[in-house]
Formats: sequence, C-alpha cells, structure tokens
Amino acid sequence: MSTIKDVARQAGVGVATVSRAISGRGSVSPRSLELVTAAARALDYRPSAIARALSLKRSGALGVYVPELASFFHSSIVSAADKVARAHGTHLIVACGSPMREGRQEAITGVDFLLARDCDGIVIAGHELSDRDLLALRERMRHFVVINRRIPRLREQCFAPDHREGGRIAARALLNRGHRRIALLEGPARAPDNRQRLEGFREELARHGLAPALVFEGDFSRERGWQVAQELMQRIDRDRPPAQRCSAVFCANDRMAMGLTSRLWLGGWRVPEDLSVIGYDDDDFAPFTTPPLSTVRMPMTELTEQATAALLTRCYGIEAAPRPALAPALASRLSVLDGPFAPLGPAPLTTVSPPDETLFPARTKSMP
Repeated sequence: MSTIKDVARQAGVGVATVSRAISGRGSVSPRSLELVTAAARALDYRPSAIARALSLKRSGALGVYVPELASFFHSSIVSAADKVARAHGTHLIVACGSPMREGRQEAITGVDFLLARDCDGIVIAGHELSDRDLLALRERMRHFVVINRRIPRLREQCFAPDHREGGRIAARALLNRGHRRIALLEGPARAPDNRQRLEGFREELARHGLAPALVFEGDFSRERGWQVAQELMQRIDRDRPPAQRCSAVFCANDRMAMGLTSRLWLGGWRVPEDLSVIGYDDDDFAPFTTPPLSTVRMPMTELTEQATAALLTRCYGIEAAPRPALAPALASRLSVLDGPFAPLGPAPLTTVSPPDETLFPARTKSMP
C-alpha cells in the first residue's frame, strides 16, 4: 500500500506539500497540486483514516447505541440518524444490545465500544442506562444526544415526544367513538415513556369519571399481545349487551396490538366488530394489519433527525435547522368502530385518514 512519502517522492515535492494538497488545508501552487494529484492516482494512494483522525483530532464518524435492531422502533432510529449523517458527509458506527442479556450492562458495553472507536459523537436510545449513568458519561464524552427520554440536567441533549399527551390521544380516540368500558394492555413498568403514556391514558379517562375496566401487564412483545387476547376471549362475554362489557382495548405499543388482533382473529373474534383495538407508535406494519391498525403516531423519525443534526452541530459546528414542534397525533384506520355510547368531547387531531374506500370498504356498526 502506498504511503504519503511515496506520493511525495513520485511528485518530487515535500511530504508537507502532499498533506496540504490532499487535505485541502493550506496553500499549494497549481503546479504542485497537479503533480500530487497525478502521483496519487498513479500509485492508487488512499489517505489513512487513522492518520487523518489524528491530524484533525476527530474520526468523522458518529456512534449509535440501540437496545436491539430487530424492532422497527429502534431500526428506524438508526435509519433516521444515518440519513442525516450521510447528508453531511459522516457515517455511523452502530452498537446494539441483546435481549438475552442484562440491559444496563449491555448498554454500558455498547457505549464503551463506541468510545473505543473514537466516535466524534454518540446517539443513545433506550432506557437501560440510568440518569446517573448518562451524567457520568458526560464526564468522558462531551458530545452525545439521548433519544426518547428527558433528563433535567441534560435538557439540551434530550429529544423525546410528549408520551403523556400520546396516552391522552389514545383515550380520547376511544371515548369519542362511544367506548366506556376499555381494557388496557400495559408496557413494561421500568420504561419511563411507557409510564408516561399510561398516566396520560388514565388521566383522560378519569376526567370523565372512568377507569380501565381490565388491566393486563405487558412487555411490548407480539407474544404478550397473543397471550392477553386469549385471556380477553375468556373474560369478555360477547353475548352480553355491548354497553355491559368491554368494547375496546388500548395496547401500549403496536407490536402487542398486532399479536392481540391476530389471536382474536384465530379465535373467531372480529376486530373491530367484537372488540375495537388501538395501538401506539404507528410502526411501519400498522397500515397493513387486518384490519389496518388505528394507533397513536409518535414522531420518532423526525425527533431522531433533529437530535442527529444537533449532534453534528456539537461535533463539527454544522448549523442545524431550528427545532419545529413535533407532537403525537392519531393515525385513524379501521380497527376502531363506534361503541355503544354517545361520543365524549372532540376527536383528537388525525394524521392519517381512513384507507381508500375502494381498497377497504367502510364498515359501520348500528347503535343499540
């Protein structure tokens, strides 16, 4: 492999001249630039990334840590960060955890891996690291941003949607369609974003003197949604009048909603005629379930793009666009029908209209 010294010898100039010509930093005469370019091409010279990093005191790479890559939620964060990084001439180094191992230690190991690769900045997603862990990281790494959580002492580095409002939107979406007896499939209690959406959901129900009729613990997996569907089919008597039984269920993420609706279908239940279902996140598969899933859309892609742009500003001084307000909103599809009661309050803001009538004929439910 050719070195910078080989190029200098071939061009008949000094090593410093070659360095200035290749880096674009410093003055080089047109003739010297021509000689260096010709010599580099003849020798198939490629500048050493390590040498360049040592010279510039930066690697030109950003790190991303996510708890797993299998979920759409986390893979979309990586994709959004990569889009912004590439637009500014940088690339990503990705580290991820394993669901088979302890989450916090996996996150510590993953971030240490990125630090050892001299990443100029790091995007961190997930709740495995504690606030104290992240405050300690700031002593080792100035440039990092955190996705989907809020830490008061790291406010400028945190990018998270309003999950409490997202929970309220889910509740309003069902209350406004005439549902009162609503089941709740929770997410993991350890996740702050899950706790916030559940608090918002319960708060909105309480405003109308209501509470969840049935509550099930969940873990954000399709398998747990499947299990809860089996319990629902055992506990809900479809022969009772709709006003006297659960007519809807809120799942704290779309993966559990998908598992639940699949098991209901296999059990001979119709969604939404027998049970309306609403999810949370608006994963990429949500419009393609049977029926298309109504859900609360969280602007995670846009937030990740904002966070990555802010990180580029911190690392390289690249001016980032101002942060526009990003709010959760209802993605209204066909998994929710009118319940047995009169609507309560105005409908939440809808970002997705019902699917094309030619593809998905409208279905109505007569009021009792």
